[in-house]
Amino acid sequence: MFFTIFLGLVSFLFLLHCSIKYRRVTRILEALPGPKAYPIIGNLLQLQTKPDKLFEVLCKTDAEYYPIYKLWTFFISTVVLLHPEDIEVLMKSHKHITKSIAYKLIRPWLSTGLVTSTGAKWQHRRKILTPAFHFTILKHFIVTLNDEARYLVSSVKEQGKGTPIIKNLEELLTEHTLNAICETAMGTSLQGNGELEFKYRKAVHAMLGIVPFRSVRPWYLLDPIFALSPKGRLQEELLQTLHGFTNKIIAERKSFHEETNGKYLKNLEEIEENIDGYGKNYKNPMHKKKLAMLDLLIAASWNGNQIDDEGIREEVDTFMFAVSFSIFIFF
Repeated sequence: MFFTIFLGLVSFLFLLHCSIKYRRVTRILEALPGPKAYPIIGNLLQLQTKPDKLFEVLCKTDAEYYPIYKLWTFFISTVVLLHPEDIEVLMKSHKHITKSIAYKLIRPWLSTGLVTSTGAKWQHRRKILTPAFHFTILKHFIVTLNDEARYLVSSVKEQGKGTPIIKNLEELLTEHTLNAICETAMGTSLQGNGELEFKYRKAVHAMLGIVPFRSVRPWYLLDPIFALSPKGRLQEELLQTLHGFTNKIIAERKSFHEETNGKYLKNLEEIEENIDGYGKNYKNPMHKKKLAMLDLLIAASWNGNQIDDEGIREEVDTFMFAVSFSIFIFF
């Protein structure tokens, strides 16, 4: 009986190895360099590290195999592009926009926003969001960034009183950077404004830790298995906080614009219509008003119903994720 089970297991592993090694994708990837890989599991062992150490491992691999290399485990393969010209070709493509399986890990948070969507929806959302990131619109964010920088300096001075050791620098910089992101993306500040804002800040950081943890453990790519794990249960709690906060801010912002008969949104539309000459009028008092990406999305929803409430939440969450993930990696 034992011999039969053992023989069956060996046969299964042999067939699994052959199906991985001789498939078309694997044969194509053979031409690319990469770190040492083991049969069936590939680079899985190399990636089994804490999320805060994973970035360090990947940086060392980048330096060793620049400008292109492959990583793989089981049937999942990744090609890492590092040379700007290679990245430019991919980023400029409007055809190859279907996201890999790794992007499914952030869909519980982002649903199908600009980062995770594809096809016609991606094209439509990109068209709506492009004006929001015009360099003349981004000039408004300078005011917020300067305010937050001053707040950071005052926080450092306050914590330095009476003690030579201030709060962990990583925590301090992350906190203030996230404050700036929230104000530029959603028009709200996180500067000590209640328990919900504090929970949101902590939830963002915790969620960003779950994504890399899950991405290097293929068995957690199966949603039913991940949902039963401690990290899966934690994610459900975090999502309630993340979506609850975003929905609250969107509702309050829409209520404000309804009470003011949308006059500020009309100003936004005027700026967009005259975007080419906007830089010349930057000193105009009207253009000194702080803009938030959320306001531009609400304007789009009121102007021909180009996006619904769920879509607004998707894009605000997507922006928060994109910038917050950069902070998470950097620190």
